[in-house]
Formats: sequence, C-alpha cells, structure tokens
Amino acid sequence: MDKTRLEAIHCFPIKGLPAISLTNTDLVIGRGIPNDRRYAITNGTMSDGKWMPAGNYFVNAYNDGLLNFKVTNDEQTSSISISNPENQEIRIQTNNPQSLELANLTLERFISHINLKSDRTPPQLVELSDAGGSWDYPGTEISLINRETVKAIGDAMDRDLDPERFRGNLILSGLNAWQEFDYLGKKLGIGDAEIEVLFPIVRCPAPGVNPKTGLRDIDFEQEFPTCFGHAYCGMYARVTKTGKISTDDRIKVLGNASTPLARAQEQADPYPLWPRFADVESYDLNGETTQIALNCSSPWPFPDAKPGQRLRFHLNSTTKANGWTSAYLDGVSNRQYHLSVPKSETGDPLTEFLRTELGNETRLLISGPFGRV
Repeated sequence: MDKTRLEAIHCFPIKGLPAISLTNTDLVIGRGIPNDRRYAITNGTMSDGKWMPAGNYFVNAYNDGLLNFKVTNDEQTSSISISNPENQEIRIQTNNPQSLELANLTLERFISHINLKSDRTPPQLVELSDAGGSWDYPGTEISLINRETVKAIGDAMDRDLDPERFRGNLILSGLNAWQEFDYLGKKLGIGDAEIEVLFPIVRCPAPGVNPKTGLRDIDFEQEFPTCFGHAYCGMYARVTKTGKISTDDRIKVLGNASTPLARAQEQADPYPLWPRFADVESYDLNGETTQIALNCSSPWPFPDAKPGQRLRFHLNSTTKANGWTSAYLDGVSNRQYHLSVPKSETGDPLTEFLRTELGNETRLLISGPFGRV
C-alpha cells in the first residue's frame, strides 16, 4: 500500500447536493473537512441543529434532481452559493445566521422541481452546528472511496461508474479493488493529519443517481449485492489528529487504531456482515476436499463462530474469479477459522475455484459467519 495516494478531496457543504472539489484542506478533530455536510434541507422535520438520520433531509437515496443544483464556495466572503436548474441563486454567509433566514424565505420555490409533498412542513435549510456535520452517523466525519473498487463494481455491472456517485470525502488511488477493507481498525496518516478507520460503508440507493445528469439510472441497492455478495463500498473514519492534507499525499498505515471494536460497532451493521481480509495460514488440496486455515489480518478479532456456520468468500476481491461462494466452518481456534471445501456436487465454478485454484493466494476477503447451529 506504499503507493496509495490521495487522488481527490470532496467537501459537501449542503447534504445531498453536489460536492466542492479541493486541492488541499484541513482535517479537524470532530469536524472532518470544514463545512462538510454543515447544512442540510429538511423534508418536513423540524431541526434544532443536532444530528438526525438522513431520512429527515432531502438526500440522493430517496430524491432525484438534487445533483442538478450547483454549489460553489467563496472563502474570501465566507459564503456558499447554490444555483438551481433555472440559474436562480441562494447565498449563505457562514458567519451570518441571518443569511440562512433570508435563504429560507425563498427556499420552497427555489427547490420546487424536486418532488415536494404538500402535506409536510415547508423545507428549511438548517445548520448542523452542534453535530459538526450531518454525516451518515455521528463521529464518522470522513469517508474513503477506492477508485479501483468503483471500477470493479462498474465492470461487474457493465457500466462506467464515476466515483462521485459514492459521495466520498477522500478518493484513493494506488490500491487494488476492495483493498481499502484492509484498513479496518488501522490508523492512517495523510499529510499532517491522522485518521482511524472504523467500519465499511453499506450502500443505500444513492449511487444509482448519475452525478452528470441527476437522474437515477441504476437500481443500485438490487444490482450491487447480487454481483458481489455484500453491500459495502468504502470506509468510514474519524479524525484523530488535526492537520493539512493535499491531493497527491501518500496514505501511510501508522499502526492500529486506538478506537476499540465495541465503539466501532455501536452505529454499524452487525460485525459478521463486514467484509474483511483474512490471511491464508494453510491451503491443502487433498483429493476432492481442500482444507483451509485462515488467520485474522485485522487488529480486531474474527466474530465469534461455531462449526457448522458458513463463511462467505468474495472471490472477485483478490482473484480473477468474479463472484462469491460459501463454505462451512469445521473448527474455530484463537483468531483462526478452519474449513473443508469439498468438490461441488453441482459443479459450481466458484466453489471449484475456491477449492482448487487459490493455493497461491495469501489473503482472502470474507464475511460471516452466517447461519444458526
């Protein structure tokens, strides 16, 4: 990963609207990128400036047309401007609360081409001053997206996908597809700043919206997990050291995160669902059955498991096989899983690939365990 670099920096001053691209910025403890998701547009809910779930705002997961707006930032005047498709403009001065009040006088008409519901409270631009920003979860102020992972998703869907669909703050290059999952539980250095990677990002329908047209052209929530056997792309992180970052900065692994697993799990999907890498301790093809022993490569242990449960192998992550398959656990020891993969009775090519062609692999992407015993 020593060639991994920061390709692009994106700030989203208004949640749900397009990004502002930056060449450098500060990462700030508790704030992430200054002004990121600082403002949001309510969809009928009253806000007191504290964090609320995304469903209370206009967001791309549920509302088309948001990406047809334009957002610009003027640092000299400390103002953020929004232009709608009719080239009308609203300006917010970030150091003047009264400008927000003035913007809200015309906001409903300004965003009228979005599907507004007449039985709800009129939409309002609100500032998330107390929360730091309206991120997907409190305390996850930074999101990482790997360009090669986006390419792998596009290849599987036979589409040319723009990383902007995934609305990440930091776009990384120089990693293999899905290799960002190897950052789980790690501390990273970027420029003068440091972050800790907490958990993977489960994708909602938002990437189905084309950032160039503002139209939803992919049923992403359906197609994505069908292709890959999981619904995750990207990683959430928190800032642990304030500092300046710039495009082309190298990404350095500094060690293990100080954040405990229990804290990382507080707001995330259940731990067994997270895709994560496992090191291949041994791979023994004996007749029609292959014995595999896997060690945990993350600073955090494997989820608790019992023999008879299944692991899911996401073969597209590290191999030329495109897809996923499952295998039953034979045994569990300290930070290790043991499996037997018998010859597929149905001739399933992915199971046979796992059984016969992974002898040179040193690391596999897995999720689970799944199933009751």
